[in-house]
Amino acid sequence: MNLTRIFWRSLGAILLVGTVTFTSCKDKNEDPFNASVDVFVQRVKTETSDKVAVALYTYGNRDLKTVKATAPGQGAKVYNLAATAGNKQVFSYLPVTTDYVTDMPTNGAYSFEITAADNSKLTLTDQLGTQSLAAINFKTAAFADGKLKSTWDALTDVENYVVKLFSADGNTLLYVSPIIASSTLEYSFNSTTQGWLSGNVPVVGTNYLVQVLGVKYETGVTTDKAYNIQFISLASKTIKWQ
Repeated sequence: MNLTRIFWRSLGAILLVGTVTFTSCKDKNEDPFNASVDVFVQRVKTETSDKVAVALYTYGNRDLKTVKATAPGQGAKVYNLAATAGNKQVFSYLPVTTDYVTDMPTNGAYSFEITAADNSKLTLTDQLGTQSLAAINFKTAAFADGKLKSTWDALTDVENYVVKLFSADGNTLLYVSPIIASSTLEYSFNSTTQGWLSGNVPVVGTNYLVQVLGVKYETGVTTDKAYNIQFISLASKTIKWQ
């Protein structure tokens, strides 16, 4: 199964809140150049595999030109982050199929070298810890009482869950649930439930990809948790909208 095709838009604060905002208005260059960075691990469970990969994000308070991140250690891997479509304030490295492996990525301080469009520069670090989540068991996705109901087994040490809906090819994000408490193991929604991205309406008889994600945040973080993720565990199912 092509992990890139199904999961490439499943990461970071965009995953949790649908859109990204930062503390300053776009291109308000009288404000000092500032940014926030995040590195985390994503575990993807499919019918045939259970693998992990590192993902990296940078959120700037003005348009960015380049972002390079370096993993810790001798001869460490270098990641060249790319701009998000339609928003040059957000750069990311989204893992491709060959990035997913069975061993956990290198933990420690990841260094981000950030250059804004006006050539202002920053160097920031983010710590990737050793905490992890097991593979999530996505039990069922079926329609009941006019809503798509997803159920899953509890994950040890998870802090929140999120349910998302994509086009069948996984390329277009259509719906993002509210943050779901760790004690809740099901979620239902229909075409009128809040969370649909603007202009998106499901079509009866059309296939879609529904995804359940378990999220663990960085240790000690109490605010802006969506920008401080430690680990995501996710699985998907294809459904036909009714």
